[in-house]
Amino acid sequence: MRRIKCDLVKKCCEKGKFTRVSESKKLFFYETPKCASSSMKKMLHDALPDYKHGDPSNVDDSYFTFSVVRNPFDRFVSNYHMITTTPHRIQNILKPMFGKSTLTFEEFVENFDKKVNHHWLPMTEFHPEKDLSFVFRFEHLKEDMKKFKELTGVELKHIHMNRCRKPKPHYRDFFKKQEWIDKVSQYYAKDLEKFGYSF
Repeated sequence: MRRIKCDLVKKCCEKGKFTRVSESKKLFFYETPKCASSSMKKMLHDALPDYKHGDPSNVDDSYFTFSVVRNPFDRFVSNYHMITTTPHRIQNILKPMFGKSTLTFEEFVENFDKKVNHHWLPMTEFHPEKDLSFVFRFEHLKEDMKKFKELTGVELKHIHMNRCRKPKPHYRDFFKKQEWIDKVSQYYAKDLEKFGYSF
């Protein structure tokens, strides 16, 4: 993983922010923003007493490494919802980055890549070059928790944080133009290929 650094807040992405470790279980978690990251951190904290920030440079083959991934198009739309409907995100992300307090989806597509924000960086930016031991899929997190227990002996109790109270339209409904699909596909090309997602 490369050094993550946002353009907005100097201390937003300090060392260790996106990695967690349990030395007793030799588990190393690579957090991917907008991929059930808040829920996963809470579940891991509840299950692992020694769960804490970890330095990825200390990881060797003795660790079981894992992360959560999500369809990049769905993740992209989730980011749009986050910065346009959550008050503190409007104040801390939308206004500084886009210079306004409201934003159309088209404007987000046209401008999201002009400044760096960790919430929508490609998922592969948060992962090591070496393949992870296990990858949770956002789309079937509960099922993957059972596989995780079989592999590690650690049982995670499902928690859904930051749940949207109103039903959201499917992500495909937002992409009205092929050029929007093409731009997002290009930006997340590595994610789409590595994790087998498509529009």
